[in-house]
Amino acid sequence: PPWGLRLAGQRAGQVRVPVDVDHARAVRGVFTRRRIGVHLEDIAMWLNGQGWRTGNGALWSHKQVSRVMAARKWYVSAGVLPDEGE
Repeated sequence: PPWGLRLAGQRAGQVRVPVDVDHARAVRGVFTRRRIGVHLEDIAMWLNGQGWRTGNGALWSHKQVSRVMAARKWYVSAGVLPDEGE
């Protein structure tokens, strides 16, 4: 699953759920910043400045932020983001 989510449940019925409240807050921060026009590089710097690291413990780059943005449907299905349509 994308950063900040984990799988829970039985194999066939696994659902994506937030790792914790802080991860969910960070994901919402990423989407909010992007919605108001903040560049991906600046969002990566914000995440790094907040002490967040990628799933493998690396510093954030614009590529990782782009992957988070591409996983919007996952975050909506997990209840992290509201479903605002596409």
